[in-house]
Amino acid sequence: MAKTISNDAIWEKLSEIDEKLNNVLDKQQQDNVPVNIQPLSNDEVLASIKEYAFILGKSNDSHFEANLKNITTLNNNVLSIKKAVNNLSAPENINMNEIKALLGKKDIFRFGIIKFRKTSFIITIFGILIFILTVFSMKLYSDSLIYQNKYYREIITTQNLQIENDSLRTKTSVTPSTKTKPKKVDD
Repeated sequence: MAKTISNDAIWEKLSEIDEKLNNVLDKQQQDNVPVNIQPLSNDEVLASIKEYAFILGKSNDSHFEANLKNITTLNNNVLSIKKAVNNLSAPENINMNEIKALLGKKDIFRFGIIKFRKTSFIITIFGILIFILTVFSMKLYSDSLIYQNKYYREIITTQNLQIENDSLRTKTSVTPSTKTKPKKVDD
């Protein structure tokens, strides 16, 4: 692994340092604080550049190591799959006649005179079950529609009765007079 750093990365880092210095200078000028910047020697500039380059190289190395680890893991997985596929092969001692004989055998249920193949019997039973479930679900759906219809009719009827009751209240709200019958006097 060669530890090389591109010129673009170095110039980018130098431009970041330049921006930081400009920001510090602007803040100091705004505060009216005298600035005492000593010029850096070439050795100090080179030392800071080498330090930043070393940090940048360290970061790139860690990414490279992670990618290398992932690639080796994938390579091992691919190789193991390739070995498994290569190990798969058809047995050489089986004839086509034996295969046809195995496929030609029919498993049969015998009920007295009637004979059924097992697969046909199972398919028939599943078909009957599906038919029964379909009929049952249709019955439940129609019952729910009937109940829903009855519920809406009851709501309409209760609203009509409420309206009629309210109209009767307004008609009978007149209070009856308190007249009493004259008493019969017995002579």
